[in-house]
Amino acid sequence: MTSLTGEIMKKICKAVVCTLLCAAVFAVGAVSAMAENIKVPNATHEYANDFAGILSENTKQQINAESKQLESEKGIQFVVVTVENLNGESVEDYANALFNQWGIGDKTTDKGILFLISQKDRKDKIEVGNGLQGEITDIDSKDLLDTGVPYLKQNNFDAGVRQIYVNTLKKLGIQPSAVSAPESQSAQDRNGHSRNAVPGIIIAVILLLLFSRKFHGGPRSFGGGFRGFTWLGRFGGFNDFGGGDSSFGGGSGGFGGFNGGGGS
Repeated sequence: MTSLTGEIMKKICKAVVCTLLCAAVFAVGAVSAMAENIKVPNATHEYANDFAGILSENTKQQINAESKQLESEKGIQFVVVTVENLNGESVEDYANALFNQWGIGDKTTDKGILFLISQKDRKDKIEVGNGLQGEITDIDSKDLLDTGVPYLKQNNFDAGVRQIYVNTLKKLGIQPSAVSAPESQSAQDRNGHSRNAVPGIIIAVILLLLFSRKFHGGPRSFGGGFRGFTWLGRFGGFNDFGGGDSSFGGGSGGFGGFNGGGGS
């Protein structure tokens, strides 16, 4: 009786395993078919593909030069693509379809990286081939995308793309030589606030001089420095870029004839 029960359990386990394997194969096939049906731009021979027209020629040239060197030395294909919109698809599905249809990454090593930005949808995504998933995880991708948020929210796509591109290379232990990272946001803020504060200081000095003349009959020395200048911060913010509904950095933060592998 015990032996019979054991045989029955073995048959049940085999049936369950076979069913799960069939379901997995079907799911993979369905995903592949869906990816093939999503309409994406035709593949090019460039590493920087600015279909949205939001990048400068200098940035595209830097990325093309850096990615060409990267593939030559490390066998990694790093492609940047900008599009106007995702045609109603999720950024995950669109990136996966683009990655696979273009065949980004060598077919054997599957070391490909796609950095996708949709201008109008305000979505971005880093898609990584299986050969690099141990070095760039999904959490890493989100963190990398977040580094570009301060620039992308201001529609400074050049700086945002370069920031994310450079940080992705550094995550792989590669020091970029052709692509330069933008000036840090904190430095930009300091410079911007300093420049914007100048008109406020001038206005404040004029007002103080006028009031001094009015109440005291003429100019006088302001010994001991100016007190009360703490309110001048009001004059420093003529260009307020903060806030805004932006989805950038949401964690979702062969191409051109290459025989590429599949995406993650």
